[in-house]
Amino acid sequence: MGVSPEKLMQLNNFDYRIARLAAGVTLGEVAQILGVTESMVSKWESGSRRLSAEQGLRLRAYLIAALRRKATEARALADSLAQPEKALQPF
Repeated sequence: MGVSPEKLMQLNNFDYRIARLAAGVTLGEVAQILGVTESMVSKWESGSRRLSAEQGLRLRAYLIAALRRKATEARALADSLAQPEKALQPF
């Protein structure tokens, strides 16, 4: 369930949930970053409330950073699995 940073620029409210889950980000993390409640984030994701333009930009930036971090971790894991002697070492 991958979402590219470019795709994040065109998200609707429901897509934020998909991107958040793909990035491994919790409702609580989003709420904390944006200074709102988890309930408000849930309402955005369901489409019953709208994000402000500023909140949308902040959320996109956070999700892009989280997705890039996940991609870096995945590459490191793939590299370590390609080298069996390193696969047994902790990250």
